[in-house]
Amino acid sequence: MKWGNPEPGKYQWADEIVDYIRAKGINILALPDYPSQFMTPTNAQGQVVYHADAYRTWCRELSRHYKGRIAHYEIWNEPWMPYFWKAGHIEFGKVFNAGAEGIREGDPNAKVVGWCTEFTAPQFVKSFLKSYPVEKKPDFNSIHYYYRSVPGDGDLSYRRIVDNNLKMFGEYAGREIWNTEGNMTVSHPFYARMRRFDRIEADRGVAFGTRGWAESVAGGIAKTFLFTTHNTDNVHVGGLMTLIDYDRSPTPQAAATAVT
Repeated sequence: MKWGNPEPGKYQWADEIVDYIRAKGINILALPDYPSQFMTPTNAQGQVVYHADAYRTWCRELSRHYKGRIAHYEIWNEPWMPYFWKAGHIEFGKVFNAGAEGIREGDPNAKVVGWCTEFTAPQFVKSFLKSYPVEKKPDFNSIHYYYRSVPGDGDLSYRRIVDNNLKMFGEYAGREIWNTEGNMTVSHPFYARMRRFDRIEADRGVAFGTRGWAESVAGGIAKTFLFTTHNTDNVHVGGLMTLIDYDRSPTPQAAATAVT
């Protein structure tokens, strides 16, 4: 938002980029967060104040502008983290409602994705669910879940975790759960890929990654968005989230994806 709507009534759009991506047959999951300063002023007590009306206007203009090109909007990234959301749960519910309304006003066919909770901390949404209108629920539930190695009991426990979330969301649950930011790592959590995998590591990685994909689907995850899947020459968080190695050869994550 702070780029696309830096001031009230002022907008700029990434049409060339969006049109190029869509021309390649790729769908876009838009994130209208990272608010502008006019939406989040600081009060006399030094607290961040969120203006829901300003966010609703931005979301409405955003979905209206990209109607027919972008169909899915995830309202906010990881609001359970203070880094991304600097107010309480109730305040987030109000802003989420406003954003969802704006998206649907600008494009009635657009789909709202939320609440971007985390599998190990689903309690974030409990505080505002009671006052959350059922008709304004997200079309798809989103979570962020990373896993790296099979736990000691050998059970990834996807089904149990998903069931717990659906039970909590109850009538507010969307039709599907999307893991909109996750990974399929194959080794120690902090293993930096500074060298090529040897054959044994690669085989184990493919086996584990394939199992991970299968269990996530069986557990109820409809879609998983890898973070990140771009070709890279650097080590990002230990290099665990890339599909292409330094020499441009496929990593075990990529092989597991292909096998699945």
